[in-house]
Amino acid sequence: IEELFRVLGDQWNIPEISVKKDFFNNANFIAAYASLIKEHLKDKKMDVLIFSFHGLPERHIDKSTCRSVCSRSESCPKLDQLNNYCYRAQCYETSRLIAKDLHLSSSDYVVSFQSRLGKTPWIKPYTDMVLEELRQKKVEDIAVVCPSFVSDCLETLEEINIRARTQWLELGGHDFVFIPCLNTHPTWVEGLVKMIKSQAFED
Repeated sequence: IEELFRVLGDQWNIPEISVKKDFFNNANFIAAYASLIKEHLKDKKMDVLIFSFHGLPERHIDKSTCRSVCSRSESCPKLDQLNNYCYRAQCYETSRLIAKDLHLSSSDYVVSFQSRLGKTPWIKPYTDMVLEELRQKKVEDIAVVCPSFVSDCLETLEEINIRARTQWLELGGHDFVFIPCLNTHPTWVEGLVKMIKSQAFED
């Protein structure tokens, strides 16, 4: 977005611009992920569904001016004016909405964050640590979905479907179901078209 406006700043004739701020709670996005999860778990009985989101340094939460009382290790409070821009709170809201669509109870799923780098504190809980905690609780069969990604990439295919799967099996876990990203899922494509049209300017 910064680069777009930098380039536009050098132009004389500026077109109308509309920026879609976020869609973490968009009904079409939620419905698409719920549908995808149902498809991949149709004939399977999982002990726990893990919503593994892309992590960010904790300082990003501070920059978002999140004012909620939050331990940053437990679930975030539900979204309100105090934490509406908080990425971590948005991730928990996405998880709640998808879980509601899937009729999951709070004990049926967990939220975690992947891809941390360096020594600076990143958003918790970490996905690899959550896997260890689940095995300590004798959980055997899990499924993992990564809702902060709409297309599969190294951070889903390699980090989750290869590295996390290997970790789970080495910890003594049994079944590990990787649920791919939305990619070209019809419900998502239709929902994306609706989002774009809702942002479009009239002639």
